[in-house]
Formats: sequence, structure tokens, C-alpha cells
Amino acid sequence: MKRRRLERISLHPEELDFHMEHGESFLRKKDDRASTVGILNGTCIRYDGPLLVKRFNYRGRVDLLKQLFYRSRAKNLWQKNTALYEKGLPVPEPLDYSDPSLKQRLSFFVSSVVHDSENLGFLCRRRVYEEEYETLFCQLAGTLARWHLAGAVHGDLKWFNILVQKNGPDFLFSFVDLDRAELHPSPSIQGMIKDLRRIYRGGKEFMVEKLIETVYFPAYLSCLPEEIRTQIHVESIFRIASREWRDKGRLLYLENESRYQSPVKSGAGLVFKKILKTIAAQNNQE
Repeated sequence: MKRRRLERISLHPEELDFHMEHGESFLRKKDDRASTVGILNGTCIRYDGPLLVKRFNYRGRVDLLKQLFYRSRAKNLWQKNTALYEKGLPVPEPLDYSDPSLKQRLSFFVSSVVHDSENLGFLCRRRVYEEEYETLFCQLAGTLARWHLAGAVHGDLKWFNILVQKNGPDFLFSFVDLDRAELHPSPSIQGMIKDLRRIYRGGKEFMVEKLIETVYFPAYLSCLPEEIRTQIHVESIFRIASREWRDKGRLLYLENESRYQSPVKSGAGLVFKKILKTIAAQNNQE
């Protein structure tokens, strides 16, 4: 079902940046060299309700000039999010964006908040809804199949980019972090396979790959018409995704896990480094 976007809100980048850095109204969710993401109390910028804000950080003069003369990262995300939203796909409602300038080198994208939701990675790490995993993964499979059949590809389908809402016995899903998303006039087999490999890697990361193999993939394939289903080679997806996880994902996972540690003893950090070196050596031998 297609949707129409509401009117854009009026953004003031300097004011938005101030509240993100100095105010008490901003809940930071992610912060790295590329971007800062969090939830802002909209009342501080005269908007009724919470806002999901993504700030694209300054990454040097060359990157800034590319954005000024071509298309900013915020505008790119705005256009992709808007196209997906207006097609009726499960993404937050885009509300506004602002481009960078020589004076204000940051750009911003603002969307609605998906209320009462948490990302799938967070939930699986803590084994929330573990007794309902079969239902959860079956319903996720149906949601992603409809997404793909509409011609949409996410492009970076980490489990942290899948928001989950509980609605009675059912689960509802929304997709976020859509910078690499694409919307094709018909299903993109190559894009579908890329998203599916990322789903399987998530299963490896959170140690539920057997459920992904036996529950998620059969449910996903059952939603596809035969002419598309015959082009999705599951064993190949498992094999390539497993290799990707072995070569890259496992190391990144352990590095991320080490950041969650709060060791009392200084030797704890060295243990994680030794683990990473051991895995790297095993990969080289393989």
C-alpha cells in the first residue's frame, strides 16, 4: 500500500548540532567517524514527538567537496528512504534533511522513531523472545520476502539494522540505515542473495544459524514465486556467507565484543587480542 509523506519539517543544522552535542535531549545510539545516530526529543526544535537523527560527520575536504558538487550523503539517504516509504515498505517516515555547506560542514537526516522497538541484534544477544524464535524468524522471512518482491534491496542487512516490535503474538519489522538500499522496478536476484547472505551471517554471529537454516530459509522460499525461487541457491548462500563470516565477520564480532567488556584487570584486554591473533592465524592456514 503506497503512502504519502507529510510535509517536511524545518531543520536548522546549527541548532540540531548543538542539541546533539550539548543538550540533555539527545540519546546517542551510535557514534563513529562517519556518522552519529540517536534519538532527539523533538520539542527542543519545536516538533511534537521524538526524532531519529543521523548526522553525517565531517571526513575531510575532499569528501566535503564531493558532497557540495554532487549529492550529499544526507540527500542520498533522504531520496532512498522517501522512495521506499512512499512505496509502502517498512521503513521509518522520512521527515527532513539538510546539506552541508562551507560554513556548516555537517549534514543531517531526520526520520520518525519506530516506537516500542529494539534492534534484532540487541534482542538476540540477550536472548529476548528466545521461546518465540520460530515465530519471529518465520515472520521476518515473510517481511523480507515482500520487501524483495517489491524490488527493494537493503544492501547492509546487519541484524542491528532490523527493528522489531511485538504486537500480541506477532512481530513487526522495520528496516533502517538505508544508505546502501536500492529500489528496482522488479526483484533483483543479485541484491536478494546479498541480503540473504547477511541474514545468514547474523545467524552465525548470534549462534542461531540452525534456526536460520531450518526455519527462516524454508519460510522465505515459500513466499517466492517459482521462477524466482529456483534462482535462489541456498547451499551457495550458506557456503559463501560462512566464508565471509570466517574471514571477516568473526574478527569484527570479537573486536566489538571486546568493547563491551569492562575488565577490572588490565590483562583482560590482552586475552581478547590473543584470541583475535589466533583466529587470524587459523584463517591464514585455511
